[in-house]
Formats: sequence, structure tokens, C-alpha cells
Amino acid sequence: MSYEDLSDPLYRNELEDPHPDYWAPYIRPLIDVAVIDAELARLDEIIVDLKRAGLAEIERIKEEEGMDVRTAFPGQYVKAADLGGKTIVVVIERVEMEDISGETKPVVHFRGKERGLALNKTNANMIGEVLGTYDTDRWKGQAISLYPSKTDFQGKRVDCIRVDKAPTGAPVPVPPPPPPFQAGDEDVPF
Repeated sequence: MSYEDLSDPLYRNELEDPHPDYWAPYIRPLIDVAVIDAELARLDEIIVDLKRAGLAEIERIKEEEGMDVRTAFPGQYVKAADLGGKTIVVVIERVEMEDISGETKPVVHFRGKERGLALNKTNANMIGEVLGTYDTDRWKGQAISLYPSKTDFQGKRVDCIRVDKAPTGAPVPVPPPPPPFQAGDEDVPF
């Protein structure tokens, strides 16, 4: 560039008051990157908020409307899905031998519950251990805990129910009161 170039009115005008489009090809990419970064950060915040809201909504729907298909077909005996992922304390009402798929097995029935627990060897032995007796006639009125777990069955990991002793001080289901005595009943309630 020579001195004469500086005296050229077009060149001097461009230096003093550059046309806005002159720098645009150089500045626009820088501005675009900054804008894009800001938008991406804002979108990341929105996505995080939506995920939080979505997870909360999923949990709400599960609680309000959700149905676990494993509990849709109750069957005759208690199964792991019936526990809803929680440990429950039950009181043994009776133990009966019942025919289950061609096999005779002990079934523990609980106070205030409609369905019993078909015992396998593991749970039968555990009840005997926690109650201090393997005589099923002596299990009546005793509290135990049932909790969901997993076990291997025929090469697959499956849900199961396990038994443990009832925690000390755990609320124990109260038996229903006997029906009131009516005059004229043949049996005297004492």
C-alpha cells in the first residue's frame, strides 16, 4: 500500500466508515458460535428440566394409574409381585397341605389375608429357623416377615418371596373381633 492509496477517497472512506457488510463474513461466524453456545446451554437446561418433570410424571402415573401386569392375574397363592417391593409382617393363621400342580406342598395362610404362601423347602426351613420350631402346628399366631427377592430357577433369574423373622416392635396384624353373641345361639362363646 502506498501513500497515494491513502489519498484515494474510496479507500479513506472505507477506513473511516467501513461498510457493515465488509466485516460481516469475519464477525458473523464468531457471533453465530456465541449465539449457538448460549442456545445450546439454554436447551440443555430445558432438557434437564423436562427429564426431571418427565420422571416425576412417570412416577406419579405409576402411583395413580399404573398397573403391574404381574399383579393383574392374582392366582391362588401369594407371589413376589403382590408385595409391591416392600417387606410386610404377617401372622400365621394355619398351615395346610394342598395339591399344587400335582404335588402336595405346605401352604401357610395368614391372618386377614385371602391367599396363602405355597412353601418351598427354603422358605419352610427359614420359617422353622426364625420361629425356633419346625412343627407347623406351633407356627399359628407367630409373626414373620415376607420380602421380595430374586433366585435362579431353570437357568433364569426370577422373582421370589423370602421369609425372615419379624422385626422387634413391628406392627402385627390384629385378628378381627369375634361376632357378637346373640341370644338363642346354640354355641355359647366361652
